[in-house]
Amino acid sequence: MAEFIEYKKDGVWEYFLREKRGHSAKCKICDTVLKATGGSTKGLHEHLKRIHGTNAMKRKADEELVQQTTSASARSTASAPGPMKKYLLETNENSLPAVLSRLLAVWLSGNTLASIRPG
Repeated sequence: MAEFIEYKKDGVWEYFLREKRGHSAKCKICDTVLKATGGSTKGLHEHLKRIHGTNAMKRKADEELVQQTTSASARSTASAPGPMKKYLLETNENSLPAVLSRLLAVWLSGNTLASIRPG
């Protein structure tokens, strides 16, 4: 009988226990055992989406977005260097939320893209 252990505390591994040898994973929700050979977690993600209606990647991205937005808001209100800066994430950050925030700010202010390009 295979022995399953906690592996990581984030992403798809919040929902699975990993076999000690690393060849399979056991769902914590329904006890289904799935292959996880070669370090691939695609099958685990597919199981969560298809059987349980859960998207571990989207959940993680949503949590990161909330964290970025909260920390950016705290930074911008503390320094407040200009009228539009308080609505933006750091301009040298190229994550999707940061780029979208900069584009929205440009659109709302009527400035050109050159004025917000990361340096």
